[in-house]
Amino acid sequence: MKVGEAIAKIQKLKPDIYGDEILTSWLSELDGKYSVELLKGEEPVSYEYPRDAETELLVLAPYTNVYELYLIAMIDWHNREMQSYENDKIMFAEADAEFRSWYRRTHRPANTAGWTTF
Repeated sequence: MKVGEAIAKIQKLKPDIYGDEILTSWLSELDGKYSVELLKGEEPVSYEYPRDAETELLVLAPYTNVYELYLIAMIDWHNREMQSYENDKIMFAEADAEFRSWYRRTHRPANTAGWTTF
């Protein structure tokens, strides 16, 4: 999923007043965390709109719903819709945990200690 695709999708699902630049900054925040915490990058990934509208986000299908859920949660948070935000936060946390678990399972470091699994 590309930055512009995520923004277009969220604008259809939950129209807002924040605009492409702010939505991009929220995507940048999330991918920045993933790039440092999971990919072990030294610098967090950062996006700017419209320059990075065609840039691929870090999370691949079928886990791309983390972006949708994160943006919905951020919109509700900034709109001070706290009841909706609480539900959004729970749904995002579940999707985020599912993605992180999959990533860790499939990107384990090579076994260099000489141990073998039977």
